[in-house]
Amino acid sequence: MKRQFEGSQHEEQAKHQKKSLEQRTVPQTNQHVSKSAMAAHVKTLSLQTHPYLYDRRNPFFRKPAEIGSFSIDINRTFYNDARQLAYYFPPKDCNRVNFDLGHGYDTFIKKLEDHRDRLDLILKWVQANRRKFKLNTGGSTQNERNSKPSSGQEVKHVGEQKYLQRDQGSNEKSGRCDETKTDQNKVEPEAKSCINQNEDNNLHTDFITWRGHLTKLLCTPYENRDGWIMAVSLFNGTYYMSEVETEEAKEQRLNMTDRQKEMTYWGHKFEQYVTSVDGKQEPNTEGAVNNCDGYCSVVRTRLNSHSLVFSGEVDCCQSLQNKSHYIELKTSREMDTDRQYRNFKRFKLIKWWAQSFLVGVPEIICGFRDDDGRVLRLERFETLRVPDLQKGERNSWNPNVSLNFCDEFLSFVKKVVDQDDPKVVYLFEWNATSRQVTYTITEEPEHVFLRDWYIDSIRNENPTQLSATT
Repeated sequence: MKRQFEGSQHEEQAKHQKKSLEQRTVPQTNQHVSKSAMAAHVKTLSLQTHPYLYDRRNPFFRKPAEIGSFSIDINRTFYNDARQLAYYFPPKDCNRVNFDLGHGYDTFIKKLEDHRDRLDLILKWVQANRRKFKLNTGGSTQNERNSKPSSGQEVKHVGEQKYLQRDQGSNEKSGRCDETKTDQNKVEPEAKSCINQNEDNNLHTDFITWRGHLTKLLCTPYENRDGWIMAVSLFNGTYYMSEVETEEAKEQRLNMTDRQKEMTYWGHKFEQYVTSVDGKQEPNTEGAVNNCDGYCSVVRTRLNSHSLVFSGEVDCCQSLQNKSHYIELKTSREMDTDRQYRNFKRFKLIKWWAQSFLVGVPEIICGFRDDDGRVLRLERFETLRVPDLQKGERNSWNPNVSLNFCDEFLSFVKKVVDQDDPKVVYLFEWNATSRQVTYTITEEPEHVFLRDWYIDSIRNENPTQLSATT
């Protein structure tokens, strides 16, 4: 189905978005204040999150384009390269395996959960790759020209999602950014009224954050248990968003049973069984497992009027010949009843879809295990087809709802956050009881997450590039 996208349609969408946001933001006379922000100022708007409010055609979402990557070693040292990228090494028969996920648990090297990186790693990548945020002399790049639909382009429907594709040369199944050519040395600048585009120290980007934070936003309309707090600071025209651990989440983490602790190890062990360090050697399943190192992809995309740069950890790539084809690895309990299968589709698949969809990971490999932590079979899921697996189910989730809510939350942030100051933090909070996003403003040092070294580097018009390691 082909649609013509003209300037008038974009104006109409913008008007609808503004009107829709006004309808979903309601005044609060008795605002809830987070325990972690007792000294904060309280404001008077909130955003409702009921799914029916966002059940309409999905917003424009451009395929994420990878603009870089970085690695972290076992000591949490940052490297501006892909040295930690792992390679998928499937078993000979995916339907007949016997992986003991508990093997080696006594030697597990676990990162310190009390220490939070916040946005530090992404900020280091931005600092090391400032050239990718520069404008061309003409004020635009090829990315910018490709970012807006034109009469020569069509929208194709894949797994409920509309992706911008060229009439020729598209790769519908890839789930990545093959259709939009990306200049790896530039990041597409966005036209923003609040930005002086002649300033070299401007990033020309609306939001910088982690993929996991956006995943939580996409899942929020259907979440019925776990709340969240997102800290946002506006600095030099860009909104930085970093999650804050809630008191409930902290309590759960500190009071995990031995069984729960071991089960958190299982997913990391599964990765060891099916990945190779170089794509040639077989997996080494006898070495100590750690969750300290990792490889992260950095992508740029657009959700309606919001330009986003964010990073997410990638488990592995398909092969040496296809390093850009990423794969997400998961484990899940084998399902024995229809009820278990319905719950799997309703509660787990939405998180899997959101996580992989956001960074353009085209496939998910799941190891289905028993209660003893033994994986007996592997199954492949195509990310863009995941929403189809639960269509027609009672209480099913709709990806359009997820994207529309995320879009309006980002608009809500722009409406609320009006102080361009890295030391001012807006705390946006949501819980399953109220089902509303509320916010407070604080300047308490414990909530400030943009580091002085980063602030100074952005304010410097000629920033010094980081070395390969930091």
